[in-house]
Amino acid sequence: MERLVAFGTDLLAAAEAAGVTLRFLGSVGVALRCQDRIDLAVLPPRNRRDMDLVCTSRQFRSVWKFLASLGYQGDMQPVIPTNVKRASFGCRPRLPDIDLYVDYVDFCFRLDLKNRIDIDPQTITLADLVLSKLQRTPFRIADVQDLCLLLGLFETGGSDGQCINVDRICDVTSRDFRRYAKAIDRLGVDEGVLASSIAATVNSTVVAQAFENASFLKRKLIAQPKSLGWRFQRRFTSRETPLVTVIGL
Repeated sequence: MERLVAFGTDLLAAAEAAGVTLRFLGSVGVALRCQDRIDLAVLPPRNRRDMDLVCTSRQFRSVWKFLASLGYQGDMQPVIPTNVKRASFGCRPRLPDIDLYVDYVDFCFRLDLKNRIDIDPQTITLADLVLSKLQRTPFRIADVQDLCLLLGLFETGGSDGQCINVDRICDVTSRDFRRYAKAIDRLGVDEGVLASSIAATVNSTVVAQAFENASFLKRKLIAQPKSLGWRFQRRFTSRETPLVTVIGL
């Protein structure tokens, strides 16, 4: 992971110099945000050779040209169709593969980022990183670890920057019952699961703080007033099957 983070830092610097805006998400994004707060070398190893990035549709052509200048080859032409929100770029064996999302991230539910990409440097906001992890299906051990790091190393608050913006998470989940239900279930991962996923390599206070923030965030999501669409979805959505199944535990 340290090599991907180092490469990602250089990539962002080169992108800024070229006048294009890219932001990381996924596990590399989490590691970039956490590297000043924890030694990445002590974390469980990740066998990854790809990175997730996001840009705006307005800049997609410029981003495509920028990545091509580094030796990457995309799986489509540099004019992105309006119905395509993801492109893949490969440069084997020299460089990590890149999945480039455009305006939206769609792991299970669509997360609109087109007006939020440039709020924070290097990555999407902490709140959007948390939201992207809460919607992952299947819910992998790596996602539990990333969620533990985000909730254990950062404070919750009402703004972006160095806080997890609770208002943003509550707003998104209060308008879609299925997204809300998945988030509630993900936040319901017990402290023992968090501990077994990562505690052997980090201070136990990180896990305790993650569990406390997860419980706090869950209470805030439950208390948030819900939209009419949310209530309509709830009426016709079955909750018979539990959503939390952690792959790898």
